[in-house]
Order: sequence, then structure tokens, then C-alpha cells
Amino acid sequence: MLTLWKTQTVMYSKTNIFSFKEDPSKIKAGSVLVSEPFSRDPHFSKSVVLITEHNDKGTVGFILNKPVKMALSDIMKNFPNTDTNISIGGPVETNSVHFIHTLGQQIEGTKEVNDGLFWGGNFKKLQQLVSLGLVDQRHVKFFIGYAGWKPKQLETEIDNNYWKITNLQNTEILDNDPRMWYNTVSRFGEAFKPWLNVPENPAWN
Repeated sequence: MLTLWKTQTVMYSKTNIFSFKEDPSKIKAGSVLVSEPFSRDPHFSKSVVLITEHNDKGTVGFILNKPVKMALSDIMKNFPNTDTNISIGGPVETNSVHFIHTLGQQIEGTKEVNDGLFWGGNFKKLQQLVSLGLVDQRHVKFFIGYAGWKPKQLETEIDNNYWKITNLQNTEILDNDPRMWYNTVSRFGEAFKPWLNVPENPAWN
């Protein structure tokens, strides 16, 4: 039986708002995933995810729009007390801290995932640059935990219309805007407007 979701005076079915079809082969480091609005996984509900690694061993990414209101110095006592953008990166290894940045090879051991956007590297060097006031939240974003997929798992999810593939500017990626999902979906065009009207929990409607 087809389930219908009602918003104001408009009826949408879970079927007719999935008129898109993504090509899983488009996924690469630097791609951004936007979750479909019906996800019942609280970790990925209305989430925007940056992919930092995708190969035959699996996929690694970070949720961009689950900000936490704390400074990194609150969880890492040796880190300078400065404003930082921190997001819940995903449900894997939630006791770990990761970062992306635009500092390039100033951070040894870093990996470029997009034009001008880098992942990881020498954390002590980053800490030093922050201490000197040379780096702030415009240049770096931190994550608690990460999102991971086994080989072919993400491709299967994309085939099942769980994700829309897009790209974002580096400034948008580094931002901690909790409305990132809505702002990104709103740029997809008229066909995706119904996504914006689906409540966090459709049972509430």
C-alpha cells in the first residue's frame, strides 16, 4: 500500500518525489551527498556528506551539517581556546577527531580531496598555526567521528535513491550552517521542492 505524506494541501507519495536517478560511478573524493528526506537513520536524517575517499576498499566521508556548540579545546585540552567549526562527522569511531582545511601543504601529510580543499595531515602543525593566530574557522572544520561504507555499499544506496550527488563550494563546506540541507536542496530545482516539505519524522504530519 502506497504511503502518502500530506503537507498543507498538497499530497506527495514517497514514489513520485524520487523522479531522479543518480549514476553511482560519479562518486569520487570531493563529491557531496544529500540524503533523501525520508531517511529514518538519525545519523543521516537530512544530512549533507562530503566524500573524502572512495575506492575498492570502501568509502569515507563526513557529515557537514550536524554542528555541535563547543570549542575543540573543550574536548582536547591542549588545543588553543579559539572559535572552531565542529560537526558530528558520522557514527563511526565517535571518540576520534578529524579535520578538513584549505591550508594545502602547510599541513604535512594532507590529502587533497577537492580543488583547494584538503583532508587531514599533521595535527600538531595545525595546532601550531592556530596558536599563532594564522588559522581560524574560515580555513578549517573539525569532525567528531566519520561516516564509512563497505565496498559497493554506497553504490547500492545510490541505486536505491537514498542520495543525491552534488558539489559545493569550499566556503559552503567549511561553514557550519545547520540549514545546509535545505539550502542545497532548494538549488536542485522545481522537481525537488517536495523534499523541503517533508517533516523530520513523517509520522508527525
